[in-house]
Amino acid sequence: KDSGKVFLLSSPKYEIYKVNHDVVLKNISKIHKEIHKDSLTYLIQYFYKDDRTFFDEENKFLDKNGSYLKFIINMKRNVEKINPHIKVLFVFEKGINISIVGNRKSFVIDEDLFFKNQFLKKSILCGSFLLIKPNGELLVRNGEYRLDKMAEYLNSEIWDAIFTAGAEYGIKPI
Repeated sequence: KDSGKVFLLSSPKYEIYKVNHDVVLKNISKIHKEIHKDSLTYLIQYFYKDDRTFFDEENKFLDKNGSYLKFIINMKRNVEKINPHIKVLFVFEKGINISIVGNRKSFVIDEDLFFKNQFLKKSILCGSFLLIKPNGELLVRNGEYRLDKMAEYLNSEIWDAIFTAGAEYGIKPI
């Protein structure tokens, strides 16, 4: 029996959307049971099912000594401390076992696959990142990256350049 796996190694590195922020906020509230403010920018690190970068064949976290979890939790703290208008969430595709993270509120399952179906149609190794601003502008960065580097895209010069160029080529409305 062939036991090989096929993985998508490339995808568009960046995608931009104009979304209804209320709809996105409603779906965030479904998976993350805290009060969500309209004024927050959300930075989501999305983990795909069957991504062997992070998970075993049963979709359990491979972080045996906890070093990766410590790293991303510290990165989350730093990003939120430097940028109090940002809320960081770690979102996992439905079917991933995240019991290793315990009761950490920022680690949630995309039960309805809202984010996967709306913005992340292709699973890619090392996951994806989403930045969602209150005005409905949404930036997706696919593949290996870091939370702190993703937060740097919120610099107004960088952000405006991305969305100005996107307007010329067609922003995907959702």
